[in-house]
Amino acid sequence: MSEVLFHPPGDLKPHERTVVPPLEKEDLELLEKDVAQHGIRIPLAITPERVILDGHHRWQIAQKLKLATVPCQVFKFKSKEEEEEFIITVNLARRHLTTAQKAVLGLALLEIERKKAKERQRQHGFTAPGRPKTLPQNFGEVSGEAPDLAASKVGISGETLRKAAFVVEKKPEYKEKLLEGKVSVDRAYREVRKEVIRKEAQEKGKRVSLPEDVLLLPGDFRVLSSRIPDESVNLIFTDPPYAREYIPLYEDIAKVASRVLVPGGSLLVYAGHYALPEIFKLMCPHLTYWWIICSYQQGPNAFNRGIYIKWKPILWFVKQPFQALSAIPDVLKPSLEKEHHDWQQSLKDAEFIIEKLTLPGDTIFDPLCGSGTTGVAAVKLGRRFIGFDSDESALLTAKQRISEACERT
Repeated sequence: MSEVLFHPPGDLKPHERTVVPPLEKEDLELLEKDVAQHGIRIPLAITPERVILDGHHRWQIAQKLKLATVPCQVFKFKSKEEEEEFIITVNLARRHLTTAQKAVLGLALLEIERKKAKERQRQHGFTAPGRPKTLPQNFGEVSGEAPDLAASKVGISGETLRKAAFVVEKKPEYKEKLLEGKVSVDRAYREVRKEVIRKEAQEKGKRVSLPEDVLLLPGDFRVLSSRIPDESVNLIFTDPPYAREYIPLYEDIAKVASRVLVPGGSLLVYAGHYALPEIFKLMCPHLTYWWIICSYQQGPNAFNRGIYIKWKPILWFVKQPFQALSAIPDVLKPSLEKEHHDWQQSLKDAEFIIEKLTLPGDTIFDPLCGSGTTGVAAVKLGRRFIGFDSDESALLTAKQRISEACERT
């Protein structure tokens, strides 16, 4: 170990590639109080050029407190990669880091190993038959044992590191969120993966075409529904947003349904538990209430009412005279799918309702079709479909999903 030297804080400079996670505010305040009372007890690690390898927070506090000098120890390395690996190793040994912060350090180690391998390639060549001439240039292409090795060094699983790699590659701005501990790796992965899936679907939606028995239009259903002939729709199945500001939509949907539904047709609509009394008042003047179907699934919890929500109501209204095709259960157990749209409900719900309440060739209408779950179910079951939505990006996703469903049918 090198001797301890003392340098003015102004003579030092931070490392350009530091990936040190920031201290929590309380920890930083405690460190500042300790330095103010006792000085800096652990020397800063620096290079011969006085670049800080470890001790950035202590250095910043020294500047704030206007200390004349700070203790330092000089470390020499053969390469920049070894230097950066030292920074990571020191922080892993000393700091209590979150899994997300460890993942960012693991990605840094992965990048260091890639650079080392590239240098070995440059020095020794990569000319063996059947071997690639270049190395992967981004995290997403890294495979094999490298991620597992880097993950083991920082104390996380290889799968967690791969998820973090996907997140940082697709959305680089998430790196800072992970480093600051503002988001978990799993949550970041879900958010980014959902966005990637949506964008890919929207891009495909721009290039695909739909059959004549599918109509998708952008805009407000209250305006567009005038294009639907009277008594031409067999089933309306839709999922309005649940926020209180959208409650008036239920009356608008009921009014449209009373005109476009065939006699004996049905309207099934998801609803928020809290708003049921208001929704019934809005809808019952226009259609006959028939039943409530329970869609059994995990949703957001109504903590302000002391409720763990385990099911969502599907309100069933009919246009008289109504005669059910067959008896159906009033409890459904679908899987929750929200990758394409924030309000997307399960495809299994839609398939079950459409299959049990309509016949092949019937027309299904979703005035708020979002990412097209109802449309996918309709075309899979050989029904016609009409879908409107004011969100054009969601409608592109719907177009892509319905087109794929048509190809598989």
